[in-house]
Amino acid sequence: MNRHQLARYQAGRVQRLTAETKRADDCASALPCPLYSHDATWQSQFRRGWCSVSMVDIQAERLKLRAGRTVHPAPSIARQSINEIHHMLRRHL
Repeated sequence: MNRHQLARYQAGRVQRLTAETKRADDCASALPCPLYSHDATWQSQFRRGWCSVSMVDIQAERLKLRAGRTVHPAPSIARQSINEIHHMLRRHL
């Protein structure tokens, strides 16, 4: 994968994470992939990045954002985040 393809793939991931973290609910229904380009190859690369984002990625991003909002993040936030991710992984396996 060359750097342009990788950039489109990463753009898909970033936009999906941004869209999912802005959602108020924790629903498991996937958001539809937006139009990135009318070029089928470019859209395909963007869509692969969009679809590569899992619920674990979304939860981890939400936890990072939540931890970043605290004035003085305590070590327990990291421990709580890891416990939540482990709990979610156990539930989905």
